[in-house]
Amino acid sequence: MAQEKDSITLNIGVDTSINIGSEFSEKNKRKLQKKKGSSNAKRKITNDEDSESDYETYKKLKVSSDRSKQTQYVSSLFGHNPEIPSLESKDVSPVCEEVFSSDTFKEFSNVHPFTIKALEESLGVTKATVVQQLALPVLMSGKDALVRSQTGSGKTLAYAVPIVEALHRVRPKLTRTDGIRAVVVLPTRELALQTFQCFELLVKSFKWLVPGLVVGGEKRKSEKARLRKGINILVGTPGRINDHVSNTQVLRLDRMQWLVLDEA
Repeated sequence: MAQEKDSITLNIGVDTSINIGSEFSEKNKRKLQKKKGSSNAKRKITNDEDSESDYETYKKLKVSSDRSKQTQYVSSLFGHNPEIPSLESKDVSPVCEEVFSSDTFKEFSNVHPFTIKALEESLGVTKATVVQQLALPVLMSGKDALVRSQTGSGKTLAYAVPIVEALHRVRPKLTRTDGIRAVVVLPTRELALQTFQCFELLVKSFKWLVPGLVVGGEKRKSEKARLRKGINILVGTPGRINDHVSNTQVLRLDRMQWLVLDEA
């Protein structure tokens, strides 16, 4: 009896997942490498483009700067001026004028003793200045005069004393209602105030002579009230005097005998 050999067939399943996984990982690696390569290429392209754009902007800036250097415009205000000739300056020495003279006010025979007393006691003036020595005889004789001298040489008293001397000698005596006989015009209110105070001191002994002041910055109503009461010597600035002449009816200058333009 023949023995039959049993044949055993083994179906061994091969695990292909390992191979599939390895193939999948290799594919992913290839894809990643492709992506990296494309991104690097893109970065390179963008870097190249940026460098090219930077170079283009640099070229444009350089060209514009070169053009600005080449096309610099010079204003005609400074380009076609004529040459200024050099002039030699002459040495000018200052003129030193003598202020005081050797004469006193007592030596003027036609100056009233009351005026001399007011000059000495109220103003502290004993000697006449050179301007006063030359101007007083001319003005007290009734003539016109043009006086030019440096500041502080006594020009105010050079015309104030003759005005007071002429007005206090009028007979019958002047009153404040007789109107304005002298007008003194000064450029600033400070000078006008100083001159007015000088007249106030000179007429202390002649109570019937009344000086008045009209300047800018003061109340017009107060000035109009003084003008209504009456004054004989009007001291003021040009603008305010003109204002009262135009708008104040009581201000009349038809009897004016003296007109002084100080600092003209």
